[in-house]
Amino acid sequence: MPSFPTMSKSANISGFTRIAAINPTKSSQFSSGHQLTRAIFTNVPYKWSFQYNLLTNADKELLVDFEKEVKYTTSAFDWVNPSDNITYSVRFTKVLSFNMERIENYWSVAIEVVERIPNSDASNVS
Repeated sequence: MPSFPTMSKSANISGFTRIAAINPTKSSQFSSGHQLTRAIFTNVPYKWSFQYNLLTNADKELLVDFEKEVKYTTSAFDWVNPSDNITYSVRFTKVLSFNMERIENYWSVAIEVVERIPNSDASNVS
């Protein structure tokens, strides 16, 4: 399995969020107003979104090539979460969006990845 590329310099990360990729609960409303809830999944994948800022042209091209290697949102890859340094098997949930920074020759990129849970229908969450 491919691994997320290492940038030439430590990337400036902003807007880092982690949420459950799916709601694992099913609920039913009774006419009395009471609600019955139950878990419908035992394994809930997480989704992370963040932005890398001040990427060099070389790092931008590295990510462009990597996105092609993993076939955009199709294939899974190993990614080290910068908040806990744990390696997760993930895939992109949307194509990468690059924006030119105000400083010439620097880029920002919005990234969203979702955890891949092996042998589970939940791994296909977007």
